[in-house]
Amino acid sequence: MNLKDKIRHTYNISAKDWHKTRTSSLENDIDSKYFKQNRPHLFIEKPAMFAKVPDLKGKTALCLGCGSGEECGFLIKKNPKKLIGIDLSSELISIAKKSIRSARFYTMDAEDLKFKDNSFDFIYSSLVLKYFKSWSKVLREVYRVLKNGGIFLFSNFHPVKWSAYKKANPLNKSTSVILGYEKSNKGCKQIIYGNYLNTTIHKEVWVTDSSLYFYIKPISKMFKEITNSGFIVTDIDEPKAIPETKKYYYNYWLKNQKIPSFIIFECVK
Repeated sequence: MNLKDKIRHTYNISAKDWHKTRTSSLENDIDSKYFKQNRPHLFIEKPAMFAKVPDLKGKTALCLGCGSGEECGFLIKKNPKKLIGIDLSSELISIAKKSIRSARFYTMDAEDLKFKDNSFDFIYSSLVLKYFKSWSKVLREVYRVLKNGGIFLFSNFHPVKWSAYKKANPLNKSTSVILGYEKSNKGCKQIIYGNYLNTTIHKEVWVTDSSLYFYIKPISKMFKEITNSGFIVTDIDEPKAIPETKKYYYNYWLKNQKIPSFIIFECVK
């Protein structure tokens, strides 16, 4: 089973739990395992992404990797003339169709979009490109189906955090996350922590104990792949946790005031 088939399979078998995670809320689920996994999205990535979505009145919009449809629920409030969501997982698409009636949903591969050239004014994608070692095919397809002057807004894991080395400290049961090195003054020996400058593969584990693999690459490589596809990068955002986070998770808020978890690109064709 190749990586894409594994991604499809994992999302299919975990679709209901994924939906619970993405719809968990402060009011009802703050102590649940689902909310803990949704915390980075609720307090950092989604507020930053949603703040950058323009008015879509009279526009055609595509949500690339729409999951079970939660983000389409937000996008529809921007009054698009037409909104379509696609995802590799047929089970997630099935939930999306039941959850959001005012958009159309299709099971589809982001590297092979079944749309005509120049079909959309706006394309939104949250944390999807991390599953592709090379972004070239996805970006080429997005560029093809986007109209001239159209916007592609997408997020990704930030390499400063995710390329760092995790060092367990058994004495106090803590973990150090380090990007740097130690050098001995007595000789040439040095210990290097992390691997920022190279593309690396990582493992993430969900509440269902399902595993998925994703890629982390330096910002310079991201930028080159985007511009080589023809896009103009109009903005790059490295969002902090929103102020509300401080009320519920002070240490999480503090960490995410200084160390980025996500990076957001706004691109124009």
